[in-house]
Amino acid sequence: MEPRMPSSLVHRRQGDGYVPLAQEAKAPTLAVNPSAPRKLGTFEGVFVPCVLSIFGVILFQRLGWIVGQAGIGQFTIMLVVGYLVVVSTVLSLSALSSNGLLKGGGAYYLVSRALGPELGGAIGVIFYAANISGCVVYLLGFAEEFVDVAGFVDSTPWAHTVTALIALMVVTVVCLSGPSLYAKTAVGIFIGMMACLFTVLISFFAQTHDTEGFTGLHPSTFSQNVQPNYTGPNDFAVVFSILFPAVTGIMAGANMSGQLQEPAKSIPIGTLVATLLSAIVYILFAFL
Repeated sequence: MEPRMPSSLVHRRQGDGYVPLAQEAKAPTLAVNPSAPRKLGTFEGVFVPCVLSIFGVILFQRLGWIVGQAGIGQFTIMLVVGYLVVVSTVLSLSALSSNGLLKGGGAYYLVSRALGPELGGAIGVIFYAANISGCVVYLLGFAEEFVDVAGFVDSTPWAHTVTALIALMVVTVVCLSGPSLYAKTAVGIFIGMMACLFTVLISFFAQTHDTEGFTGLHPSTFSQNVQPNYTGPNDFAVVFSILFPAVTGIMAGANMSGQLQEPAKSIPIGTLVATLLSAIVYILFAFL
């Protein structure tokens, strides 16, 4: 008599009945939703969002202070440590995103598929909170510069708060309008940011005399900035904690997985190129 296979190996409880495992295995668990059109490519769907998330307040408002405190030597060490963490994360993200078809859901879906919904949900909540905190930092940084340039510093103590709230409303409208408008807006901001970075690089070579502390390319200036010069309670750990958010933001492209034409190809390529570009820009700005 042929031995019977235990029912736990033949069927798995689902709801009020049982579903054969053979039938369950044929279910397309990783199928892409055909009702959701995917229009974005690698550049506008992954590369641009990652670059915009990486380049932010730290680059434009705090990078000079970080180099002045830590010096070029320790700043380089901080950058290497930060990018070791980031590159490891990017490689893991690339492995997850290229392992099968992708649905919408971004980082939450990727982690949930690999490690289960429990860990995916926990990581998703932390990631959501981190995005909110990052958005607040970017809004306040924008408000600080806008109020300073517009000359509203002495007009009202609420100038920064009101400016940040208005910017938040604009960002909310863009996000709620759909991925198409978001992608177009992101590309426009990306072009403006690249133009700003290009003008900064040009200014390093165009500046030939000391103007308000900017000396341009000069050997004495470089030698004075090699060694650290920590002030007050600042030390390596404090300054590194301020620098590290400047190398994050690599998950922005993965969050667009539901809108990408080829997410398994676009996410690894776009994220890696954005990470490489950010590292080059930070090194150039620090050494120049």
